Amino acid sequence: MFQNQPNKYFRIISNNARNIKYGRGNASKNALNIFIAWVVLPMLFQFISDAFRFRKEKQLQAALLGPINNLLILGNLAKTMVGWALGDTFDFQPTPVVSPANKLKAAIQKLGKDEIEMEDIVEAIEYIAEASGNVAGLPTPYAVQAERAIRKGKPAELVFSEYSLGEDEGEATPDNWYK
Repeated sequence: MFQNQPNKYFRIISNNARNIKYGRGNASKNALNIFIAWVVLPMLFQFISDAFRFRKEKQLQAALLGPINNLLILGNLAKTMVGWALGDTFDFQPTPVVSPANKLKAAIQKLGKDEIEMEDIVEAIEYIAEASGNVAGLPTPYAVQAERAIRKGKPAELVFSEYSLGEDEGEATPDNWYK
């Protein structure tokens, strides 16, 4: 499902561009379809991803890159370069396959400290659970997110990630999700 939709957007864009090139159909309708697939849908998905907050840099990135964001290796490279230009950091991964290795590395770093606190152990277990879930195809990343939300007493994080809610912008509650 996740890779079929971006491919469908590319087909919409290429079919409508071809229609414009060869004079088929209404040129303005074809241009509108390209605009919707390249700009509107990625910006809408970014808006939802950011917990219904309009973040100019993220929206600009979504509008510029459009469906390129979802290409396997090229998408991550494009996100990285646009992020550098906009002053945002993006953790480049050539493929999602390396994600479990990064999670295990983070767990080892948490447990490799000289003085390990209980929070370090909990975070290491969370990293191991996420890595195991990624390898096994189980939804453990959401289970970890739900566990964190319950432990912190932040029900908004049951739906949106901590990053999406933007903890730096104050306490995220249903009252200020849209502000």
